[in-house]
Amino acid sequence: MARAADAAPAEAGAKAGTMLYVGGLDEGVTEALVHAAFVPFGNVKEVNLPMDPESTGHRGFAFVMFEDEDDAAEATFNMDGAELLGRTLKVNEARAAQGAGGRPAWEDADKWYARQGVSEAGGSGAAKRQQGLAAAEAMLREGPAAGLAKGESAVRST
Repeated sequence: MARAADAAPAEAGAKAGTMLYVGGLDEGVTEALVHAAFVPFGNVKEVNLPMDPESTGHRGFAFVMFEDEDDAAEATFNMDGAELLGRTLKVNEARAAQGAGGRPAWEDADKWYARQGVSEAGGSGAAKRQQGLAAAEAMLREGPAAGLAKGESAVRST
């Protein structure tokens, strides 16, 4: 059963579809790194990396809020399944915690793809995905002021 802290943070005035859940994060990931990985898809309004009260680290997931619903949809389509610091990301629209009996997330996948106007196999955001992952990698190597950098990739798309 999901705890209250697992639910997407409440944001006054947040439009439906602008808050994303990003799961599968390595313990070395920071809010700045998540921001750098997602900003190529649009204006990121907020990144929330919930902390684990029993340790000094985060809980392995984040919430990313975009200003525009279409940007959030593009980020979801392109970043779901991407690899960051050796971990495969799970990205989907954040929803309030549900009790037992909720429908599986994959149940409406075909409808979601139809609403986005894309097929499961294709997409035009591969370059933006790679740009975001490269920016996150540069930040890891050189600090938050780093731009896109050359070099061996610690972050790669799958």
